Amino acid sequence: MNKLRIAFSEIKHHHENGEFSCQFSCGIASFPDFDNIISLGNEADKALYEAKESGRNKVVCRHP
Repeated sequence: MNKLRIAFSEIKHHHENGEFSCQFSCGIASFPDFDNIISLGNEADKALYEAKESGRNKVVCRHP
């Protein structure tokens, strides 16, 4: 995901007012570390907010 994040930030988008690029943050939780869909989604969401709160444009992985 980090390679994807970096590659995505290097894409130049063109608009009538000029060129721009975008960035994103990502939260990751994995099975079987979190063994049901509810905890998996909740932990990925927590990881996303952690990525945003700690500076954005990053990938954060949650572990039990």
